[in-house]
Amino acid sequence: MNESIIAILVLVAIIAVIVILAIRGKKEIIYKMIFALVDEAEAAFGSKAGKLKFAYVVERVYTILPAYVRLFITYGMLERMIEKALAEAKEYWAERAGITE
Repeated sequence: MNESIIAILVLVAIIAVIVILAIRGKKEIIYKMIFALVDEAEAAFGSKAGKLKFAYVVERVYTILPAYVRLFITYGMLERMIEKALAEAKEYWAERAGITE
């Protein structure tokens, strides 16, 4: 009986490692999605609605992500990804503003 419990625990550990590695591989895709949603929120709500835009991006990300991925993306991780995407988006918007002038 102890051997079967150990075998199950090893199997669960292997599955967990595979899922974590798969999630890490998906982070770049998730980040690109967040960047696009930040841009979308800016266009939809303008420059004065920071909290509303943040809530919009969080809600859309959690709606779009598969359930198994949401289990491993914490609110703090999502918040950091959104902040990074916003900083890069601001640089992108500034560059585009310079081009159109």
